[in-house]
Amino acid sequence: ETLALIDHYKFPVVNISKFYSRPGTEAAKWKKVPLKEAKARSTKLTHLFNEYRCYDGYQDSIERIWIFENDDKSEGMLVGHNKSYVKVLVKKEPGRELIGEQVIVKITSTHKWHIVGDIIDYHPEPIPVPEDYFEK
Repeated sequence: ETLALIDHYKFPVVNISKFYSRPGTEAAKWKKVPLKEAKARSTKLTHLFNEYRCYDGYQDSIERIWIFENDDKSEGMLVGHNKSYVKVLVKKEPGRELIGEQVIVKITSTHKWHIVGDIIDYHPEPIPVPEDYFEK
């Protein structure tokens, strides 16, 4: 059932771990799955998860992102997130401090764990919020 669920919904993140019951819980009464079977299930799930990519639909889209930090893995890149919290990488520009700013980007490439964009607007108009928004 788990494989069918993952295959159908194509979640961007899946926590794959072997089950260990805690003593005194209802789950401790369940029949234990043999270790070899548990490892085989975990391997199948990992392979299925690695077969698909979730972010290809973002290619060439225009996204508003909020820039949070420098990328630890890529020199010269900043990390931001869009409203769906997809990780977006953009190039650092010398002399421009963008951490804490929002910008508009055009997505130029998609990957398993993130998307990459070029900044096309450094000063986007704020998103309008109705006056009674926080009263709901």
